[in-house]
Amino acid sequence: SVMRKGRVLDLVTDGLHEVNLDGARLSYHVRPGLVDLHSVRVSRARRGSGLASKALSAFLAEADRLGVDVRLAASPLDSRTDLRRLIGFYERLGFEKTGERANPLGHPIMERRAQ
Repeated sequence: SVMRKGRVLDLVTDGLHEVNLDGARLSYHVRPGLVDLHSVRVSRARRGSGLASKALSAFLAEADRLGVDVRLAASPLDSRTDLRRLIGFYERLGFEKTGERANPLGHPIMERRAQ
């Protein structure tokens, strides 16, 4: 399917999306009632500045408004990212481990129900 790119958060149209929110780039896949969040990327120079947290908060507020659950794999994008800290970051945003694994490394699948 076609990757839709833009600056407007679209959690309604089925398919793959990429959006720039507050300096973070989010890619995700919309399906009925569920959004799979594939990645949240912030440039190395701007990591640790709260951009990912701010962008994800906006993303989750829209998911809540629409009554959509969000799933993701808590999988570090590079070796500089600590898995335990990443899981804690997602847990603080309301995600819970599902018990499923995303890959052979054992990175957990996490889900957040619409609130």
